Amino acid sequence: MAVITSGSIGWVPSCHGACKSKPRATLAPPLSHTVGRGGKTMPIDGPLGPPKQHERGSFPKREEYTDCAGVEHVFEISLHEVPTGWVVMATEVEGESSRYEFKGFSPVNEYLALAAVRSKIRRALAVKYLEGSPGRRSLSHDVMRGTILYDSEAGCISVLVDGQVLSLDEFQEILAQYEGWEFNLEIIDD
Repeated sequence: MAVITSGSIGWVPSCHGACKSKPRATLAPPLSHTVGRGGKTMPIDGPLGPPKQHERGSFPKREEYTDCAGVEHVFEISLHEVPTGWVVMATEVEGESSRYEFKGFSPVNEYLALAAVRSKIRRALAVKYLEGSPGRRSLSHDVMRGTILYDSEAGCISVLVDGQVLSLDEFQEILAQYEGWEFNLEIIDD
């Protein structure tokens, strides 16, 4: 996650208690990624493999959350056992123009990884950082939080903010609105 704050603005409005979850059912496709452990990032070679079916059947496969604007987001939950512990992935079922993806890891058990994912989802949906439409976007409160993405096939970098992928050109247009301001750039392994 990357956090960009500008000037002396330091507050972030949120919708306290606006996020709710309701379990449902279906598994997300396996994905490959890196997993953080103890503040370090450890690569996992290749895809995670097929999602693990939980023995007791009590592990959720789908959950719904409401963001601070009242929009419903449905996530497919997949559970993967890796050599160092458990990985839980939550991938938003395709929306119109946005798509969130969250990962949680626990070396102890799958429920701690699920708790980490739920916490990340609630935190991300509690604040909207962008306002406006594509080509006319701006920051809603002088703060932006998102994820840095890299497309190896196209060889380009983009950022994911509020579930929307911004090209570097779109990101530059947003930053251009703050010409002359000071900023802090903080990279977080969350």
